[in-house]
Amino acid sequence: MIFRIRQNAALHTRKAPGYYPATPLPYVANVSWPRSGHHLLVRLLQGTFGPLFGYCEAYVPRRGPDAPCCGRFPCSRTGLIHMSKQHDFDLKAEVPAGVGLVVQYRAFLPSTISQYEMTVRDAGSTDTAAAFRAYAEEMLPRYRGFMARWVAPERAGRILIAYEDLVNDPVTEARKVLDLYGMGELAPQLRRAAKRVKAATYVNGVEKVQAARGISGERDVSTFRHHDAAFFADLTARADAPY
Repeated sequence: MIFRIRQNAALHTRKAPGYYPATPLPYVANVSWPRSGHHLLVRLLQGTFGPLFGYCEAYVPRRGPDAPCCGRFPCSRTGLIHMSKQHDFDLKAEVPAGVGLVVQYRAFLPSTISQYEMTVRDAGSTDTAAAFRAYAEEMLPRYRGFMARWVAPERAGRILIAYEDLVNDPVTEARKVLDLYGMGELAPQLRRAAKRVKAATYVNGVEKVQAARGISGERDVSTFRHHDAAFFADLTARADAPY
């Protein structure tokens, strides 16, 4: 198995002269609002770079003595990890100047509905209109705090990727990350990866996975079972108010 991985990596390296190990990838921090297409982006990058792309979900550290995860954000094992993820719910994460940063975000209502669906599925939470209303009200200040901290301010070396743009034009949006890594020449591999990646969505608390379909588009929030036009309009106005 190790030989096969190394063999595949060598084949991939020959397609990208100057890539690993002659020119290792730098580390890039990723701060992502939930349900904003982070795992879609990671699958695109893994499909582009191949098995040598090191990724870690830093908010779920494994603290054993030989664990590959250091449990820190940004990652301290930058020779092995090329991207790690943080939701920054408590708005305390810091990414030093000079460290590449990708920030992913999404419109409030679609992201909240998607997160609510996953919570219902995974935690068996009560699923009523009142429960969703309470959940949305709880998430709203967190969303505004995230946007004010990570999206609104100017920052050098940062890439912003909106979910809506990522699903509508995944190659263009993921190409920004390739350029951040200094690997824009891998655009052909990225285009192939976008055609192969599986689509995963949550509908009525159930994950729907469609292999090899490509990228799924944005959901229509008006079809959500707890849709309330007046409440949804009010939520959107409060979410989008100036920071």
